[in-house]
Amino acid sequence: MIKALTFDVWDTILNEDKFYQLLSINIGKKLGKSGEEVFKNIMSIDRDAIKIRLEGGFKNIIYDTAEYFSNRLGLKNQEDLFNSVIEIIESEEICSLAFEDSISSIHEIKKMGMKIGLVGNVLFWPGMITRLILKRNGLLDYFDATIFQDEVGYQKPSKEIFQIASKRLNVSLNELGHIGDSLENDFVGAISSGMYGFLIKRDLNANYIELGKKAYAIRSLSFLSEIIKKIDKA
Repeated sequence: MIKALTFDVWDTILNEDKFYQLLSINIGKKLGKSGEEVFKNIMSIDRDAIKIRLEGGFKNIIYDTAEYFSNRLGLKNQEDLFNSVIEIIESEEICSLAFEDSISSIHEIKKMGMKIGLVGNVLFWPGMITRLILKRNGLLDYFDATIFQDEVGYQKPSKEIFQIASKRLNVSLNELGHIGDSLENDFVGAISSGMYGFLIKRDLNANYIELGKKAYAIRSLSFLSEIIKKIDKA
């Protein structure tokens, strides 16, 4: 039985591509480059940074990743990057990052009486900034707990970060489900921690696929409530 559910943030409930597109336009103006050119570069840097993060290559996660991105983007220093983040979160465009199914699906889960939380890794912007972005997208107030890598010292897929979530939500790990878009960080991390794992794949050909007793791939967050009800009846 699932008593609580945690969500990944980026590319699960918020569109990371849109965030990086806004950031790329801002940085492009500073560098005299097109937003398209910067976006292509920043997505490549992001993929490399995620690999380095998983291998433990960044000791001070915010500072080190900011330095890594700034150097590869050709910015003067980390402060230029931080200022660009601040500038875009003050814009109205930042309020349109939520996927179409995010608010309605989370609202439905809350109506079922479940506690919900966030479990997120970070790069060069801290969890506090992500909370602000969630607030501006009408999502933050739905969550009973928000856990971020830079604040607790652990990252997904480690069991420790999910244990912190379970304690804050007052449920055991085997009563907790987690949904995210990363096969390794979210799905495998949840399953290996003894939780229910939900992998969001928006290009899935079926509404959802049962991959195991506690493992599902889903096309949309809107199918979460249906699956949870099915699990509870089993």
